Amino acid sequence: TGDSACQVGNNVRTITVTDTNGIETTYTITIIRAEQGETVSQQAGEESQKDTISKSDMSSQTVSKEDSLATYKSVLNPALIIVLIVLVVSLVIIIVWMKNRVFGKKNKK
Repeated sequence: TGDSACQVGNNVRTITVTDTNGIETTYTITIIRAEQGETVSQQAGEESQKDTISKSDMSSQTVSKEDSLATYKSVLNPALIIVLIVLVVSLVIIIVWMKNRVFGKKNKK
């Protein structure tokens, strides 16, 4: 939101982003415009690139991280179950192989 043209000096713009879960995050950006022929120091340029986020934005980011965590859990839980099954089957195969090897040697004697 805000005027599309930048005036000389500080110009504040806000950007609202809505993710796929419908959670809104608002970013406030300060743009510093120099007068024609005037140069802006590097430090002022670096400061203008920093985002400022209000407390309400922080809480919406926290919810977004919780949603991301839930998404990861929904993907990782089945993967962990598959890994566990593969490990159990591998252990059974090794035990059967070892048992046959031990009993096989006793029967040959």
